Amino acid sequence: KATSCFVYGTLMSPDVLRTLLGRVPTMVPKATLPHHSRHPVRGRVYPGVIPTLESTAMRSVAPTTAKTSVQGILLLGVTPLEMTYLDYFEDEGVGYTRSNVQVVVPRR
Repeated sequence: KATSCFVYGTLMSPDVLRTLLGRVPTMVPKATLPHHSRHPVRGRVYPGVIPTLESTAMRSVAPTTAKTSVQGILLLGVTPLEMTYLDYFEDEGVGYTRSNVQVVVPRR
């Protein structure tokens, strides 16, 4: 079953997606992952995303700010096989674990 996938960084590039997946899924720009932040990954040239302290302690009362959210895009209609390709690209299991998150998208 196809799903949606929040991406940031190099996976926002249509050229990268086309190379990895053989196509460019439908992209919803300006998606925001609240209560998370980007941080350097030791020994890598790319950043990682981690939950902020407020993600568990203050989610119901703390507003989302630029420092507590990550900007990216939402890919729509990603197949299970394509998710496998994206996981491979991201080195799942080596400092990266795919997880379900709630993303905010602009109203259309």
